[in-house]
Amino acid sequence: MRITRRIFNGLTAAVPFASFGLSAPAFGSLSETEGIRFGYAGITWGRAERQAIEDISAVGFEGIQLRVEAVAEFKPVELRDILQQHKLTFVALSSGDVSIDPAASAGQIAKHAANAKFVRDAGGLYLQVLDELKPYPRAVTPEECKRLGSVLTELGKRTADVGIPLAYHNHLNTISEHPANLDIVLASSDPKYVKLLLDTAHSVAGGGHPAKAIEKYRDRLLLVHLKDVVDI
Repeated sequence: MRITRRIFNGLTAAVPFASFGLSAPAFGSLSETEGIRFGYAGITWGRAERQAIEDISAVGFEGIQLRVEAVAEFKPVELRDILQQHKLTFVALSSGDVSIDPAASAGQIAKHAANAKFVRDAGGLYLQVLDELKPYPRAVTPEECKRLGSVLTELGKRTADVGIPLAYHNHLNTISEHPANLDIVLASSDPKYVKLLLDTAHSVAGGGHPAKAIEKYRDRLLLVHLKDVVDI
């Protein structure tokens, strides 16, 4: 059976996440005093971002990840104030896709750079992106992985210019679906500018081993999406 993003998201559990921090002591750190911090992703609520904020705060999570629709829903200062009222850290914005097609990547990089400014102005910490493999399914070449690494580095430099670290999200239906391809993508990107958001369910579904990936890339981890997935 072909597993599309829509089907996969229906098979996985809701999306808590752990932040390992980078330069954001307000939320995450690997230090013994602060430890790993846990938040929740608003994708579970679809477009109901305000309800997600209410519910995630009510059950005691400390942080939230929002989707790119929040950019249209809120002014940055408005979002910052709402999250402060609910004692939530704006951990990450899911900013959407990047492409290895030169005709598309320039415009996408500009869009994501603008979204990084939104994150900064809203008091957020990180920007998350992923890619989409077209057509799918098909074999991915090492050259495509390297091209993606280069695009991510270019984008990471842009987001770093406004103080927002970039996290690349491994995902089904993308160049990094299989662990070997993720290895090439990360090896081909600058670790100073490109960090990793490891998704445990997408890792398993792509043939990976999340615990081994966490150990392997511990120095590049910003976030882990903690999810389960059922066999079909």
